[in-house]
Amino acid sequence: MAMESRRLPYIWSSARWEADAIAAILKKKSMHVDETSLQVEGKKQWIHVYASGGITLKFLHRKRGKEAIVGVDIIPKYGGVIIHDCWALYLSYDHCGHGLCGSHLLRELTFIVNSNQYSWAHNMKKLLLENCRIVAGREDKCLTEKKYANL
Repeated sequence: MAMESRRLPYIWSSARWEADAIAAILKKKSMHVDETSLQVEGKKQWIHVYASGGITLKFLHRKRGKEAIVGVDIIPKYGGVIIHDCWALYLSYDHCGHGLCGSHLLRELTFIVNSNQYSWAHNMKKLLLENCRIVAGREDKCLTEKKYANL
């Protein structure tokens, strides 16, 4: 008996995937955002990253600033909390909540500990790492209400 050829009802396209991913990320309570430079044909360009849960979107843009953020058009439409590196441009989006990225905080605290040996910075770094381990071990990747209140 010959195998019957069946047509797939829908062929997934990258444009459709991107639109669906953007729609999904806009519904998330929090989103991590960052940007980093790279050389493209000898010229500096920027990769803008938007991530939440299992979704990571990366967009290449020739600029780092407001032109790129408006061009990508995710943050201007977003109503949740953006987690970032405290770049002033992110903070200018006052329709969003804001949180500081733990990795960026750790980098700053490490510098303070290494250069000044301040005990408060060492203790803050220890607290941040301890809570990071707790969150990493939880399925929902969040502190419990009790742990958050104690923090």
